[in-house]
Amino acid sequence: MTTLLERLGRRADERLLILTADLLGMCHASNVGVYESIRSGLATGAGLMVPGPWARDAASHYRGEPVGVHLTLNAEMDCYRWRSITQAPSLHDGDGGLPRTVEDLGTTPTWTRPAGNAEPSWSGPSCGDSM
Repeated sequence: MTTLLERLGRRADERLLILTADLLGMCHASNVGVYESIRSGLATGAGLMVPGPWARDAASHYRGEPVGVHLTLNAEMDCYRWRSITQAPSLHDGDGGLPRTVEDLGTTPTWTRPAGNAEPSWSGPSCGDSM
């Protein structure tokens, strides 16, 4: 039986380290640092925080690097507060941003239909909660 490592061209007894850069889209400095770390070979990939205030800047500097989507359910920092991209009220806390902690997400699933052609969004229990 061929192992995944062998299918990747490695020996079956080798170990690989995957370094994923975090916070792409949060601020200009993180965008620069994330792309530099990937392009230099230090990091193997990154996740884009789509509701982050610098997400458009990060997208404009994309050159084919291995970038996925960072599931952003909260905005815990005082200096950076962002909202859901669907503007779903059930995803926002009292000051209009995403909740500060995952525990603050709530446990009541709510469907909302945003204006325009956007798809409905669902706000459900946080990880580990039962419905």
